[in-house]
Order: sequence, then C-alpha cells, then structure tokens
Amino acid sequence: MRDTIQKRTYSEFEEASYTKQKRLMAVKAVAEMKRKLEDASQTAADSGTNLERRVEREAAEERRREDRTEARQHIQDMLMMLAALQNGTMPGVRM
Repeated sequence: MRDTIQKRTYSEFEEASYTKQKRLMAVKAVAEMKRKLEDASQTAADSGTNLERRVEREAAEERRREDRTEARQHIQDMLMMLAALQNGTMPGVRM
C-alpha cells in the first residue's frame, strides 16, 4: 500500500487519466447506443402501427370497390328490367 504522504509520479497520474478517459468514452458510447436502440425500437413500433393502418385502409378500399360493383350491377339489372317492362317482353307481367 502506498503511503499517502508520498507524491504520485507523473506516470501514475497519466495512467489514471488514460483509464478515466477510456471509462468516460465507454459510458458515452453506451448512452449513445441506448439512445439509438430506443429510437430504433420506437421506429419499429411506429412502422408496425403504420402497417396495420395501411392494411385496414386497403381492406376498406376493397370493400368500397365491391360495394360500387354491386351497386352498378344492381342499377344495370334494374334498367334492363325497366326496359323489358316498357317493351312488354317481360313474361307474366302486363302493363
């Protein structure tokens, strides 16, 4: 054990300073990596949410397309029936 009255040599200070610098750099690097990990986790969570929203929008758009197609088909059927009624070509129906 070193006597506390004795002075430290320059090399002891230099070594302690080097070790302290390395430790501080490591602490900063760990903090930066944690920040990047949190950012990446948040981005991943956000992109998952965005993907779900996109799938929901696509499904809703598909339902709207199907509804439009059905409505057009219904209108076309009604117009054909109306034309047939007007021409008297509808069997069993008299005007």
